[in-house]
Amino acid sequence: MFATLLVLRVVHILSAVIWAGTAIFLAAFLEPALRASGPAGAMVMLSLFKRKVFSIIPIFAVASVLSGAWMFWTDSNGFDSLWMGSPTGIGLSVGATFGVLALLVGLTVLGPTGNALGPLIEEAVKTPEGPARDAIMGKIGPLRDRLRLGGRLTAVLVVCAAIVMSVARYLGQ
Repeated sequence: MFATLLVLRVVHILSAVIWAGTAIFLAAFLEPALRASGPAGAMVMLSLFKRKVFSIIPIFAVASVLSGAWMFWTDSNGFDSLWMGSPTGIGLSVGATFGVLALLVGLTVLGPTGNALGPLIEEAVKTPEGPARDAIMGKIGPLRDRLRLGGRLTAVLVVCAAIVMSVARYLGQ
């Protein structure tokens, strides 16, 4: 049991670090830089889509949430009400809620939006300047805005999860 908990803790922390770090980097640095780059930013996004970056990050998010849920179940002795009502239980519950919300935003907003955006960017890059390209860009704009908002929300949620979980064991002491 001890070895399992160690493995779960390592998986949880490493996957959360990768997930949160990527979310923060994308929202705070890469997205604004790509937006400021104009058409050159589209080539970078296309390269990221081709490298499956946006398919790999959700794997880390799911690994973080599932390993965290397993540890939470174990620590709380099956979600025992007394433990869940303790300061640590409440803190971990709040942190877990932020993490699950971030995962849901990723799976319901970022994933589908990114999947719709990738082919449009590829099409826009191949289409010469003119009305056809302008029509494609008209479709890209709202998706890009949705991706930006979803990315920022995810970054905020994972930061909140990290803050609350990092102090949860020390609440009430």
